[in-house]
Amino acid sequence: MLEVRNLTVTYPGSERPVLDHVDLDFPIGTTAVVGPSGSGKSTLFSALLGMVKVRSGRLFLEGKELPEKRSQRFSVVHQDYRLVPFLTVLENIRLSCELHNVDVSGSRLDTLLSMVGLQDFEDRRIQTLSGGEKQRVAISRALASSPSVLLADEPTGALDRKNSDNVSHLLREISKTSRIPVVLATHDEKVASVADQLIRLVGDGSAVVEKDLPA
Repeated sequence: MLEVRNLTVTYPGSERPVLDHVDLDFPIGTTAVVGPSGSGKSTLFSALLGMVKVRSGRLFLEGKELPEKRSQRFSVVHQDYRLVPFLTVLENIRLSCELHNVDVSGSRLDTLLSMVGLQDFEDRRIQTLSGGEKQRVAISRALASSPSVLLADEPTGALDRKNSDNVSHLLREISKTSRIPVVLATHDEKVASVADQLIRLVGDGSAVVEKDLPA
């Protein structure tokens, strides 16, 4: 469980908070964060990662307060994949592990690819893959560090309807099998409807939980 308490973020030159005394819980499962542009989705992710100065707020993971420098507890999946196109699937994952000082065995790499249905793709170059396959590689790479929380920033934004549905269901499955909270920011209401929990950022600094995880 990731808990956010009394989170307030105000940018320089503005008196109006982007997020105003927000309290949120992110249990194991998928939580979709929706809202219009400028409502604070990107700000929320930056605050979770400790990448933006906050006026107030504390984060707790499994009951323990997280320090300001906490990005190593999170992994992020981006809309644009951020893969090296001329490298293979396996080389992309290994490169990320090396850059982040993560030691993974061959069997662990096999497991990561199997989790996203790409067990036969390890030698395929990224530039030969479809958008949906690229996003699966990006998800696999994000899981390599065994994060406590997975953040997905518009993970289906560049995908067609079929691949969007596949990726959103995959993220939900991963949250259950890996036993971690998966938080995804999205403009796609259909993707949001698949999530276990739905949080809507209204645009006035507040957040409304429209669908909660079952007890």
